[in-house]
Amino acid sequence: TELYLVVTDIYGNPVKSTSSSTVTVPSPQDDLKVDVVDIETVNLKESQSLAMSFAPEEKLVAGEYHLMVYSDEGYLGATAFKLR
Repeated sequence: TELYLVVTDIYGNPVKSTSSSTVTVPSPQDDLKVDVVDIETVNLKESQSLAMSFAPEEKLVAGEYHLMVYSDEGYLGATAFKLR
């Protein structure tokens, strides 16, 4: 299974990283193209930990950012963080 990390600013603009790429993931209405900053291939188990990271192309400015994780099966979850 492939997991995809997507990072956007508060307005939904993708944060670009040195290894950004675009992938297509399934969604309920139609396939969705997302700009991913990290891709990890894993064998999913009932309980496990996984670390994902990215190196932004430019220094991130103060503000709120959203992290979303998708798999080749679709959306898995999200969280957010703020930089001051």
